[in-house]
Formats: sequence, structure tokens, C-alpha cells
Amino acid sequence: MAEDAVMPRLAEDDTYTWSKAADLALRHTMHIRSTAICKTDVEVEQALCLEGQEEISRSDLLLVNRDAHIPAAVRVPHTPRAILADIKSFSPKLTRPPSDFIVGGTRIWHCPHVGCSYNINLARLTKDEFKYVKKVTKGSPMALIVDDVAGALDVHLREVVDILGLAHYEAVHLRLLGLRHVIHGQGADARIRYYWQEADLDAALVRTDMRGSAARHYEERARMRVQSALGNEARQWFASLVRRHLLEEDRERKAARAEQSDYIRNNLRDLVNLNVDRVDGLFEARASLVKGRSRMSTAVREPYHALERVYKTARKERDALIAAAARRTRERAEAEATRQYWNGGEGFHRSECRGYSIQLYL
Repeated sequence: MAEDAVMPRLAEDDTYTWSKAADLALRHTMHIRSTAICKTDVEVEQALCLEGQEEISRSDLLLVNRDAHIPAAVRVPHTPRAILADIKSFSPKLTRPPSDFIVGGTRIWHCPHVGCSYNINLARLTKDEFKYVKKVTKGSPMALIVDDVAGALDVHLREVVDILGLAHYEAVHLRLLGLRHVIHGQGADARIRYYWQEADLDAALVRTDMRGSAARHYEERARMRVQSALGNEARQWFASLVRRHLLEEDRERKAARAEQSDYIRNNLRDLVNLNVDRVDGLFEARASLVKGRSRMSTAVREPYHALERVYKTARKERDALIAAAARRTRERAEAEATRQYWNGGEGFHRSECRGYSIQLYL
């Protein structure tokens, strides 16, 4: 008896229950064009935009980078500290970009190494200098020949100095250290990005001295940084994909609701805007018109038949919506597999340290 006292009991349906419910749904849909806010809508509004890393490669740069797929944080390798220490012990100024030593107001660059007389006349490049700059740069030139005189363009003085100066450092000053420079490309500021490495990297990795140990430590740490960055980018991509799917679903719900609301307003206005004198509650407007009529009468059946017509208007786009939902399901499954790969699968283990044994490079 106690349970019966607290258990709610639904009123039994009468002849007009579904007619009144359909009438309420029609009027509510017409007046409220937006769907009710749900949990996923809140997530869409609060989600952070986690799009991919900013691309450094740009079409207006002459040394276009070819590795935009690598995360920006680890895209440009750095000169190993052991190599920087060797260069610094030989000549501290050679650790800096050659263009740092351009004398303002002149078009002459002098090598900063003590006792070196090499210089570059940017207004009169030699034939070999011009060919080298042209070889390194692709696309629009950084230097031109005018009246049989080759010269660097004013907007590219720093880049031309870096290209020629680094080649001079390698060929003349750092040759005995067994180093070579690598021009990686240009940054967003158009400055040359470069680094120094062992001229014979494969041989350096299997050396048994301190130089070989330093090379292996640098190579392994660089590999771990790249793998970790790729994992972070994959997780960000997954979050971005989920957010995009939520936005698509939100737009689809709102578009469907707006279409239904407009259909009722344009085609069923007379049915929902009832001209009656007695309105005692939400349902009584319709009830006062159908009271005393049979279940099969037009007045009773008209509201839910109208509601069926409203829903049929949305079915025209049903195939497209089903295809879009199937696409999102496939994309979500692929993204989830990628996320799991980096969170606990093989990708996760690839970011772990393998050690610094020579055997890894034999």
C-alpha cells in the first residue's frame, strides 16, 4: 500500500489525448525555431579550436620548406650542442648567421673570422656566387643580372649573405672540423633557417669517442621529440575532428527545426492559430473544438495528420543526412584508432627512449 501511495500514475488516454498533444507540438514548433540546448551544444560553444599547427611554408618564400607535415615545434633541427661548442672554440663569431655582420649602409660583407679577408660585394656578385645563389633558391630569384652585372636584390640582401657566407664558412674555416651546413628553408620572417651537422653523419653515429656518443644522444633525443610532437598533433587533430562533427550535427538539428517551423507557419497557420473564446490551459484550445466529436472525426485527426506532414518535409533530406552521419561515424572510428595508436599503442612506444647503443646504427 505504501508503494502504491508514492508511485505516480499516468492518466489514461481519452479520445482527444493525441489530438491535443499533436496540437501542442505544432504550436511549439512554429513559435520556437531553435532546438532545446543539450549537452553537446554546450560542448560546441565551449570547445577550443585545436586546428593543426601553423604552417611555416608559404608560397611567397623563395626557399619553400617541404616538410610542413612535421609539427612546427620540431620542424627545424638545431645544431647539436657538441658541434656548437667545437665551432665556438674555433671562432665564436661563426656560430652566428653571417648576415648578423652586415655593415649598415653598405653592400659589402666581410667575413667576421679573425684574419680572413674574404668579402662579398652584393652589388657585383662573381659568376660563381651568382650561380650558387641561383642553385640554392628555387622560383623567384634573389639576385639578378642587369647590364652584365650580377647583384643581390635589396629585399634579399640578408638571405644572399647567409647563403654565400655559410658556404664560405664550410669550405674554408670549418672544413677541418668535418662539418657541413644544411639550409633548411625560410621561416615566416623570411630569414634563412639552417643548422650544422657532421659531414659524414653515418660514420659519426658509430664512432666510439665522445663525438660519436654526442651524435647518438642528439639523434635519439631529436627522434623522441619528433615522435612526441606527432603524437600531440594526432590528439589535437582528434579533438578538432570531434568538435567539427559536433558543429555539423548542431547545424543539421537547427536547420531541420527551422524548416519545420517555417512549414507550419506557411502552411498550417489556420490550424495552430485557433480563434476560440475559451482557453483554460495548454490543451484546452484544441479540446474545446473537438469535445463531443468521435475519434475518427476530421477535427480530432487533423492535428496529428498535420504533424506527420511536417515530419515528412524533413525526410526529403534524409538520405543526405544519413550519408553525412555515416561519414562522421567512419571518420570518428579512424580518428579514434589513431588516437589509441599514440596513447597506448605502437606510436606511444615510438616516443620512448631506445638507448644510445652503437648497435642501433649499424
